[in-house]
Amino acid sequence: TASQGKYGETIPLLQRVVEMDPQFAIADYQLGLMYVSIGEPELAVASFGKAYELRESVDEQDRLAIISMYYEKVLGDYTQAIKYLKQWSELYPRSAAPLGSLADLETQVGRADLAIAVGKRDVDLNQKSVTAYTTLARAQMRMGQLEEAVQTCSLAMSREVDDASIHVLLYQIGYL
Repeated sequence: TASQGKYGETIPLLQRVVEMDPQFAIADYQLGLMYVSIGEPELAVASFGKAYELRESVDEQDRLAIISMYYEKVLGDYTQAIKYLKQWSELYPRSAAPLGSLADLETQVGRADLAIAVGKRDVDLNQKSVTAYTTLARAQMRMGQLEEAVQTCSLAMSREVDDASIHVLLYQIGYL
């Protein structure tokens, strides 16, 4: 259900999983992601906090996901979140999972130049993700690379990855 964008419908399922197995760190982590997706940051913080407490029970890749999200969403420490996202992407270079968050945070902290390289890797590994394209195009916009941002949006549409967010970016680029 989550992969279909039905985040609200996914929450009760994950809540049930957490009830059945209170030590299931990944269920708490996924529940936190769903809460973020529906705009419930307080509930997300609680879920990420519990996942963080249980982080030693998961494999390395999941542990890095939990730690980076904990620093980002619970503590608001983007520097530490970036550190763990970089570590994750270096240990698992073929995984697209950390790249979108890493590019987004690099842009948010004013390092859009670093976000562009990460964003390009994300688009290469994650060609059907609208978020990959929008994150890259946003970084390119912040660096004043407006033509490149338009090309990124056009690439998304040519790959049939089209979403209102792509058109909002094109509108913003047109305005600039």
